[in-house]
Amino acid sequence: MENAERSPNFYFTDGNIILIADNSTFRVHASFLARHSRIFNDLLQLPQPSTSTDSDILDGCPIVHLSDTKEDIECLLSIFYDGLVNPYSSSSSKALPFETVSAMLRLGFKYDIEFIRAEAILRLEKCFPSTFEAYDKLRRSGHYNAKSDAEFLISDPILLRKTDAMEVLKLARQFDLDSLIPLACYVCAQISIEELGESFSDGLITYCDLMRCITGREKFIRTNIDSYSMIFTLIQTTQDTQEDECESACSKNIIQAQSRILGYLSLSPDLLRTYEDFFLGHVEDAGICERCEALTLRLKDLVHSDMDTMIAVQR
Repeated sequence: MENAERSPNFYFTDGNIILIADNSTFRVHASFLARHSRIFNDLLQLPQPSTSTDSDILDGCPIVHLSDTKEDIECLLSIFYDGLVNPYSSSSSKALPFETVSAMLRLGFKYDIEFIRAEAILRLEKCFPSTFEAYDKLRRSGHYNAKSDAEFLISDPILLRKTDAMEVLKLARQFDLDSLIPLACYVCAQISIEELGESFSDGLITYCDLMRCITGREKFIRTNIDSYSMIFTLIQTTQDTQEDECESACSKNIIQAQSRILGYLSLSPDLLRTYEDFFLGHVEDAGICERCEALTLRLKDLVHSDMDTMIAVQR
């Protein structure tokens, strides 16, 4: 172990056990590990061999080799020692990086640490709720930013990038967190096909999920175009059947924007975002009459009516 590096944060002189991960050593307290983890508790109660070699001992402490990355063990020990997550509270108010939440979920299951596993699931469920109504509410909060140049798609309770949804999908499959899958697929469908292909090559998503996301992307784009084309037709039809034009000339304003909007929609699979862009950016700001406002509101109902069916996944 001559080349092993000591952790700068978790190498305590009074520690009585050495953890080794990625050639990094952590000198910690066995009782602390056993207190939080049933797996560590069982491991540390195993009888020690009567004779130990130099390879079994470091700085007078027994060695436990772990298959985890040093970053994951740093995260785990930070939770234990620094209170990154409060084991006595249902949820911490501090937003955590997605990498931390991912480690919490994986290690929580691996080492049977209930409180960090539950905290990770709770945070993921807030970012990927089981209904599109709840997701729409999240989008309208101050913690959501779908702009292409935004660093984070969601900033609370997880600092989550759009591309992180691919790992969320993988984690959901791995740990049977089915409620996360529909919206994880939906967000993955917003990612470029090139990025999805690279993720498949890297083993981040399965072939079935790759095809599901690509197919979903195509369906969302088609639904976008069909939905807005229908609303344009409805507005134009009702306008033609009325003797008087709308007092605010709203139909004319909407029709003039039609080609520009449909061109944008042909590239966008994000149903919720495109509705907001259309209604808020092109309709509401222009000023429309009650009749045309009622027609545009029908679009939202149409877009949301079958989304759960469209993104349904085989489990």
